[in-house]
Amino acid sequence: ITVRDISSLNIRIAKEIKGCANDIYNILTERSFKSAIIAGPPSSGKTTDLRDLIRMLSDSGETVSVIDERQEITAINKGKCYCDVGLNTDIYYGYPKETAINMAVRTMSPDIIAVDEVCDENEVMAIVHAANCGIRLLATMHADGISDIAAKRQSLLLLRTGVFDAVIILERKDNTYLKTVYDIEEINDEIYRCRACMDKLSAAGYEDFRTV
Repeated sequence: ITVRDISSLNIRIAKEIKGCANDIYNILTERSFKSAIIAGPPSSGKTTDLRDLIRMLSDSGETVSVIDERQEITAINKGKCYCDVGLNTDIYYGYPKETAINMAVRTMSPDIIAVDEVCDENEVMAIVHAANCGIRLLATMHADGISDIAAKRQSLLLLRTGVFDAVIILERKDNTYLKTVYDIEEINDEIYRCRACMDKLSAAGYEDFRTV
C-alpha cells in the first residue's frame, strides 16, 4: 500500500559473534564504568559489540532492557529472538526509542537499558530521564573518530548529559577496527583539542571545519 515500484532490495542480516566484546566487557567491569557509548562509522561493528555486551551482562545477573526499534540488535520476529542476548533480557521492538525507553523505566525496573544508534534530542532526553531514575545506559552512535564527534551536535549533547562515564571509539586500521576506551574526562580533553583545531581552521577560512 505504501511502498511501490521497487527497483532493488538491501537485505541486512544480523551477525552474531559471541566473544567479540570480551575486551570491552573486561575493561568496563575492571574500571567500574557504569554507562558507556560505543561510537564508530557504519559497518564498524557497533551493534555486534553491543549485542555481545548485552549477552554477557545479562548472563552475569544484570537485568537488561533492550530498545530494538528496527530489530537490528536481537533479530526478533513475531516475538521470537534469533540472537542470544542473555537470560535476563527484555526486548522492546517496533517502538520509537524515546517511547520504549520511557516504558522500560516505568514498567521493567531494569539495571541497564541498551539502545542502538542514538540520533536525536528526544532520544537523548529519554536517556537522561532513565539515568535520573538510577538506570545505567549502553548506547551506540555514528561517529568516524573523535573529530566527527566534536563536529556533531547530537554527539556532543549525548556526551554532555553527564550520563556516560566511558566511550569506546572504533577506528579503522588496515582491514580491522581498533577499540580505544576513554573515560569521560579523557574523551572531553580529546574533543576540546579537536574543536580548538577546528576553530583555528575555520578562522583561516576552511568552512568544512566550522564548529557546531
